[in-house]
Amino acid sequence: MEEEPLSPYGASLTSMLQPMVAKCDDSVQSVLSSQTALADQIDRVAAELQGFLKSSQIPSFSPHAQRLADVRKRVSVANATLSQVQARLKRIEAIAEQVASKEV
Repeated sequence: MEEEPLSPYGASLTSMLQPMVAKCDDSVQSVLSSQTALADQIDRVAAELQGFLKSSQIPSFSPHAQRLADVRKRVSVANATLSQVQARLKRIEAIAEQVASKEV
């Protein structure tokens, strides 16, 4: 099935939106990858710290362990937000394609 050519309005709208959506999507993907790597590192450090706390009687590390747990929660929230942004970008791209195809 061949696609019908876009109207000038649809073509310009599509050509304007596609690079922006693609750039945003690439940025979101990059941030998601970074956030995943950060979450993995935080989990690893938290596990090591928990092991150290269990074998040690030094109470001063408890606040640090709590901070790591708090950061882990914030990273999880940031990942959820980024996933929502990515879904919205995909919906915007789909709407732009629909508008462009209707302009034919």
